Order: sequence, then C-alpha cells, then structure tokens
Amino acid sequence: MRAFESRATVTIVVAPGGDPADGLAFARRVDRAVDDAAATARALVGAGHRVGLRSPSGAVDPDEGPPQLERLLSHIAVLPIPDEPLGGELARLRAHLGGRDVGVA
Repeated sequence: MRAFESRATVTIVVAPGGDPADGLAFARRVDRAVDDAAATARALVGAGHRVGLRSPSGAVDPDEGPPQLERLLSHIAVLPIPDEPLGGELARLRAHLGGRDVGVA
C-alpha cells in the first residue's frame, strides 16, 4: 500500500505586533517574525505545498516549487520594520487567516 501525503494551499501571514516605540524589543520581534516566516516557507514549499504570503508591504500569490520559494524569500528579505504600530493593518492581515494558513507574529 502506498501512502499519499496531502498537499495544501497555505498562506503565511507576517503580522508582527507591538509598538515600534519599544525600540530594540520591537526590532527583535520583527526579526523573529521574518526568520519564522522564512523557515515556514522553506518547510512548506519543501513538502510540496502551494504557499503564498501576506505582509504589511504586499502579497505573493500561492504557488509551488523552487521558483516560488525564491519569490517568497525575496519578499520576506525586504520587509521593512514598521515605524508606527500596525493597528488596523494588523487586524486586516490576521483576518485573512484560514484553516490552513500560518500566522507569524
């Protein structure tokens, strides 16, 4: 008997909370979110899933394979550190989370 893994479409939502006025603590939180998003993208694409991404600076539509991983990592690599709390933007990003989506905060 041959086992088949379930392939899914997953969107990674990068939505770091907190207040930029917290300085270094906030910057560390954003750095951790970026690292977590990159690791999650590598794992999901490596497992054959269709993976997309949403962030305060835009989105990458779901797709699969090595070219998609490059698109995801390129987007993640240039995520800016917000200079003010995300507030409504944070709520909007988190509202997109579905059953198979991954939130990175």
